[in-house]
Amino acid sequence: MLTTIDWSRPWLASVADANARLNMGADGIIGPLNEQAAAMGLRNDSGMALSFVPQASLPEGTAYEEFIGATAGVPTRENLHDFFNALVWLTFPLIKRQLNALQAAQIARDGVGKARGAARDGATLFDENSALLVVRD
Repeated sequence: MLTTIDWSRPWLASVADANARLNMGADGIIGPLNEQAAAMGLRNDSGMALSFVPQASLPEGTAYEEFIGATAGVPTRENLHDFFNALVWLTFPLIKRQLNALQAAQIARDGVGKARGAARDGATLFDENSALLVVRD
C-alpha cells in the first residue's frame, strides 16, 4: 500500500517529514504511528495520550470523533485514507486536536442525530477536504 506513494510530489511535502520518522515494518501502520505519537507527546483536548487503535476498537453506535474525545484513541484502518489522516495528526496535532474537540463538544451537546449540524459539517469539510498553504519563513 505505502510503496506506491511518490514522496517527491510537492503536495506531500508537509507530511513527508512525519512519514520519514516512521519506522515502518511489515506489521502494519498502527505500531509505528503510536511510536511517533508517544515520542511527540500527542494528546487529545482532555490531556489524554493520543494513540492509534484498530477500527474494531470503535464500539458500534459510537461516533468516531466522540470516541477520540473520550478515549484519545484514533480508530485507524490499514488504508491510505487513515494513514494520511494519521500523518496529519503527526504534522498538525494542534489543528487536529481542536477539530476533534469541536466535534466532540457538539456531539456531547446535541447528540449524533441524523445530521451533523453546521459546526460539525464545517469541521468535517475542513478536516477532510481543505488545502493549507504551508510555507517556511
